[in-house]
Amino acid sequence: MKKLLLSLLAGLILATSSAFAADLATPAPVYKAPPPPPPPVASWTGCYLDGGAGYGLFNQDHSTSGPAGGSTVTTTDGGRGWLGRFGGGCDYQTPLFNNRLVVGVFGDYDFMDLTGSNTPDVINMPTGSPSTFPTQETEAAYVGGRIGYLVNPALLTYVDGGWTTTHFSNSPVITTAFGNATGTGWPNYSPQGWFLGGGYEYALNYDWLPIHGLFWRTEYRFSQYNSSDLRLIGRAGGVPGGDVEHVTPYVQTITSSLVWRFNFGGPLASADARPALAYKAPPAPPPPALSWTGCYVDAGGGYGLLNQDHNTTGPGFATVTITDAGRGWVGRVGGGCDYQTPLFNNRVVAGVFGDYDFMNLTGSNSPELISLATGTTVTSNAKETNAAYVGGRIGYLVTPSLLSYANGGYTQTRFDPMTLFSTAAGIALPSSPTIPGQTYTGWFLGGGAEYALSGIVPINGLFWRSEYRLASYNKSDAQLIAASGAPSADVEHITPYVQTVTSGLVWRFNFGGPIAARY
Repeated sequence: MKKLLLSLLAGLILATSSAFAADLATPAPVYKAPPPPPPPVASWTGCYLDGGAGYGLFNQDHSTSGPAGGSTVTTTDGGRGWLGRFGGGCDYQTPLFNNRLVVGVFGDYDFMDLTGSNTPDVINMPTGSPSTFPTQETEAAYVGGRIGYLVNPALLTYVDGGWTTTHFSNSPVITTAFGNATGTGWPNYSPQGWFLGGGYEYALNYDWLPIHGLFWRTEYRFSQYNSSDLRLIGRAGGVPGGDVEHVTPYVQTITSSLVWRFNFGGPLASADARPALAYKAPPAPPPPALSWTGCYVDAGGGYGLLNQDHNTTGPGFATVTITDAGRGWVGRVGGGCDYQTPLFNNRVVAGVFGDYDFMNLTGSNSPELISLATGTTVTSNAKETNAAYVGGRIGYLVTPSLLSYANGGYTQTRFDPMTLFSTAAGIALPSSPTIPGQTYTGWFLGGGAEYALSGIVPINGLFWRSEYRLASYNKSDAQLIAASGAPSADVEHITPYVQTVTSGLVWRFNFGGPIAARY
C-alpha cells in the first residue's frame, strides 16, 4: 500500500513538472544592448505558519479476544467528519534544477471530530444483544519533511511524510438493540504511526491579494497507525474485564489552508549579471498560446476509503445505526470536453465529463444480528466493485499549461452481495443468509490539478491529472435472503460514503491551437 500511495503522490509532482518551448529559427545575430536585469527572484527559503480546515474518513480494523483464548475474525468499522489544522515549518530553496527544488521540515496539529463506531463482536449477556460503542478521533499531530518542485516562482507542488500520533475517545458500550447501556466500556487510546501526503501551495500576492507572504495550500494525507490492545472495563468500579479489543486505525484527510511566510520575497543567492553591451541574437518570438477548448479521454488509478452507515430492522426490533468501513484500490477511465472561456483574460475553463471506476474497496458489514445456531454475532465481507460519474467542472489556469479545478455531479455505485458468517473465527453458519447486492445513487464533489506534459514527453496533447473526490450515496433497503432463497423478515438499511484520490494520464484530441488572447 505504501508503494501505491507513493506512486500516486509522485504523479502529483510529475503532473506539474516544467515544460519549455522548442527553440525557433531566428534572424542573423545583431549588436544589441542587453535587456535590463530581471527583478530579484522571490525566495521560498524561510519559515511559515499555517491554519486551515478539511474533511476526513477513518477505518478501524479490529478483532476481539476473550479470557478463554481465541479471537474473532477481523472486521472493519469507521467514521468521518471535519477537522481543523494549524502548524508551521521551514523550507530551503535549493540551487538544484535552476533553483526549482524546495525541501523542508514541518509540524502540524489537527483538532477534529471524526465520529463513527466500533462493534467489538461481543454479546451483552443480560440482554442477549450484540454491543457497540461510539468512537471519535479528536486530535492528531504530525512531524515530517517535504520535497517540492516550483512550477513557477509562485507555485510549489510537493510530497510529504513522517511520524504521526492520534487520539480516539471511546464512549460507553451500548447494545445494538435500542441503544441500552451495558455498564462497560473500552478505554481511550493514542496510537502512533506514519503518514504520506502531497499537495500544492500558491502565492496569493502574485495575482489575488496585496498581502506580502500570504499563500494558499491544499493537501491530501493518508495515515496508518500501529495496533492497540484495549481491555474492557466495568464503568462502575473501573475493574478490567477479560475481553480485549485489538484495533488498527487508518485515516485519510483533505485540507485547505492559509500560509503566511515570514520573509517571502528575498532574492536568491545568485543574480543575473551581464556586461554593458553584448554580442547577442535577438530573442525568439513567443510560441502561440495554448487552447484548452476541446475533448479528451483519460485513464488512471488510485486509492479510497469507504464508510457504510447501517442498521437492521425486523419483527419487533430496530437496532441503532453503526458505521462499518473498508478501503482498497481504484482504476478509472473516462472522457469529457472543455471550453476555455474569455473570462479573467482566458484563464477560466469549464467542462463536462463522465468517468467509470473499477475498484476493489473491501471491508465489512456487521448487521447486528446473532446466529441462533452458533450463539455468536454475525458479519459479512462488503465490497464496492464499480462506480460511474457524470458531472461538470470549472477551473482556473495558473499557467497556460496548468489547470486547477473543482468538479461535482451525479454518481452511481455497486456493492456485491454479502454472505453472513459467524465472527467466532469465521465459522460458517449452518444456513448462510445473504444481503443482496445493491446499486446506490448520489452526488459527488472533488477537485484537482491537470498539467501539460508536452515539455517532458514528445506527445502533443498528453497531460497528467491528480484528483480528490468525495461521494455520498442515498440509503438503500436490502432485505436479507435465507439460504433457501426465501426473503427474510430482517431488512438492512445502508448508506455509503466513499472518498478517493486518483492520478492518471489525459490525452486531448486537439490541444495546441491558438486562443484569441495570451496572458
